[in-house]
Amino acid sequence: MLYWFTDASIAFDNHYEPIKLWLDSGTKPGADQCFECYQPPLYYFIFWLLSKTLLALGILWEQQLKVLQFFHLLIGCATLVYAWKFVNRLKVSSRAKYASLAILVFLPRHIYMSVMFSNDSLMYLLMLMSLYYLLRWLGEKKQWDVVLASLLISCLVLSKGNGLVILPVVGLMIVGDIIKERKLSIGLKRGFVFLIIPFFVFSVYTWKKYQELGNPFKMNIEILNFPLNQQPGTKLDYFSFKPWTFVQTPTLTEDNINSFFTVVYARMWVEGEPKYSVYFDEEQNATFWFLQNQWLNKVEGNDTLDSNLLNRHYRVVNGALVAVGLLFLGILLLGVWKQVIESFKSVDHNSILTWMLLTLMVGTTAGIVLMTSNYPFYSFIKASFFLGCIPAFIYFTAYGFQSLNQIRWAKPLSLFFLLLLGTLVSYEITLFVGGVVAV
Repeated sequence: MLYWFTDASIAFDNHYEPIKLWLDSGTKPGADQCFECYQPPLYYFIFWLLSKTLLALGILWEQQLKVLQFFHLLIGCATLVYAWKFVNRLKVSSRAKYASLAILVFLPRHIYMSVMFSNDSLMYLLMLMSLYYLLRWLGEKKQWDVVLASLLISCLVLSKGNGLVILPVVGLMIVGDIIKERKLSIGLKRGFVFLIIPFFVFSVYTWKKYQELGNPFKMNIEILNFPLNQQPGTKLDYFSFKPWTFVQTPTLTEDNINSFFTVVYARMWVEGEPKYSVYFDEEQNATFWFLQNQWLNKVEGNDTLDSNLLNRHYRVVNGALVAVGLLFLGILLLGVWKQVIESFKSVDHNSILTWMLLTLMVGTTAGIVLMTSNYPFYSFIKASFFLGCIPAFIYFTAYGFQSLNQIRWAKPLSLFFLLLLGTLVSYEITLFVGGVVAV
C-alpha cells in the first residue's frame, strides 16, 4: 500500500541519476559525473539493464520510475523470504522464530527502505542470502553452498561499500571451522575456495577505481568538493543513549541529534529525516517540517528548532513506537548475552555463527562510526546503514525470545507487544497513505 501511494522520487539520495547517465551515454558514468556515481557498479548495472529493456518495450524514462521502484518492493519481499529461511534453520522454538520474523516484518525502517529507490535494499538481500548459505554450509558441508556463497559474496562487495564487512565475517567462520574440525590444511583450502572469487572481484574493482580517482575509497563529497553544512556539524557523542528524548519528541531535535546511538536506534522506528512524515497530518505539521529542514541544513536565521510545533497526535504514535522498540532491543541484547555465554561451552556451528554475526554487527558499527567521525552530519547517521545486520538481528532476537520461553508471563506479554507494534506501524502507514491521497 505504501508503495502504491508513494512517489518514486522519495529517497535519501538520487540513485536514478547514474542509471540515466548510463542510458544517455551508453557507457558507465565516471565516478565524478554525479553525486552517487562513485558507488560500486552492480546495483546500477542491474537497473540499467532493466531500464534498457523497458525502453526497448517503448516505456519512456519518466514512465519507468514507478516500475523501477516496484522492483525494490520485490527486493524487500525477497529479503523477508530469506529471513524466514534463515531463522528456520535456528535451533529455537517455532514461537521464537515467528516472533523474531514479526519484528522484521513490522520494522518501520525496513518497510520504508523497501519502497525507496536505493542500493541499500540490494545490499540487505545479498548479505542475508550470503549468510544463509554460509549457515547452511556450516550445518551440512555441501559443496554447492560454497559456490553459491562465494558468488553471492562477490556480488555483495560490488553492491555497496558497507558490504565489505562480510570479508572478516567469512574469515572468522574459516578460523572457527578449523578449530572445530582440527584440520588446518582442509580449513585453509575451504577458505581459499570461499574467498578467491570475492577477493579477485574486489581487487579488480578497487584497482579500476584507483586508476580513475587515485584513491579507491573516496566518496562523492571529496570527488565533487561538495559542501556539507548540516546538523550537528560537531563531534558526535558515541557514549550516550537517550531514547527518552525521542519518546518525548520522535524526530531529530537539539536534544538528541548529537547522540549517535540514540539517533541510530530511534531512526529504526521513526523517521528522523522525514520523507514520509511530511505527509502526516500535513496541515498541522507542515510548518514544523519546513522549519526542521531549515534547521537541519543550517539555513541562515534558523539556529534553533521549536519542537513544540510538532502536534500531539504525531508525538503519541511515534513516541510509542520508540518505546515499544526498547523492549525488542532488550530481547536482542538478551539473545547476545545468552549466545555469547553458550559459545564458550563448545565449538560447534552455532557458536561459530554467534561470533560471525557479532563480527557483522561490530564491523558495521565501526565502519559507520569511522564515517560519521569524518562527516558528523545527520544525513550520515542513518539506521538504514545497519540493516545489513538483519541476519544478526533476527538470530539474536530469536534466541532472546527462546530464553523468555521459560518465563510464564513473558509469552503473553511478548505477544501483546508484537501486536502493538503491528498495530502502530499499520496505523502509521495508513496515515501516511491518507496524507498522500489528500495532497
